[in-house]
Amino acid sequence: MSRYPPIPPAQQTPEQKQAQAEIESLGSIFGGPLTRKDGDGTMLGPFVPMLYSPQSTQPFAFLASVIPNLPHLTPRVRELAILACAATYEAPFVLYAHSRIALAVGLTPGQITVARGGSMPSGLDRMEQAAWQYSIRLAGTRGPLDTATWENAKNLLGIEGVANLGHVIGAYSYMCLFHNAADIGAPDEQKM
Repeated sequence: MSRYPPIPPAQQTPEQKQAQAEIESLGSIFGGPLTRKDGDGTMLGPFVPMLYSPQSTQPFAFLASVIPNLPHLTPRVRELAILACAATYEAPFVLYAHSRIALAVGLTPGQITVARGGSMPSGLDRMEQAAWQYSIRLAGTRGPLDTATWENAKNLLGIEGVANLGHVIGAYSYMCLFHNAADIGAPDEQKM
C-alpha cells in the first residue's frame, strides 16, 4: 500500500489528468499496461505518487521511454542492471516488476532469485558479468566508482555501453528511491 492515496478523475487537476495519461501511455513501450484502474477510472498502483507532482511526469515518461531502447545494451544486460539496482535499494515493486521482464528476456527463475538477493547469478556471459558488477557497485557506492570495475565494464561493453548502463542505473536509482519513499510494496507474488 502506498503512502499516497489514489486520486479519482473527478478530483484531479488538469495537470494530474495529463500526468495520468502520460503514465498510461508508457504501457505501449513495456508491452502491457503499467497501471490499473478501478471502476471510475481512478489509477491504482505504483505510479499514483507521481500524480502528486504532475510536473515531473513528462520528463519521467520521456526517460522511461528511452531506457528500454538504449543502444549497446542487450535486454538481459539492461534487466540485470535494473535487478542489481533494485536489490541494492531493496525496492520491492521494482524487483517484482522487473523479475517478470527478466524472465521474458531469457534469465532463468534461479538467476532472477539470486539477482534479487543482490548476488551475481551464475551462467552469465562475460558482458553480463561485467554489467552486473558495474551496476551493483555503482548503485551501492558513495563517491566515484573504482577504476577496475569501470575498466572491466568499458572493455566488455564499450564506452557507449557503459554510458548507457549509467543511465539505466541512474533512472532506476531514482525509481527505487521514489518507490521506497512512497512505501510501494509488491503485489502478492505468484510463482514465476
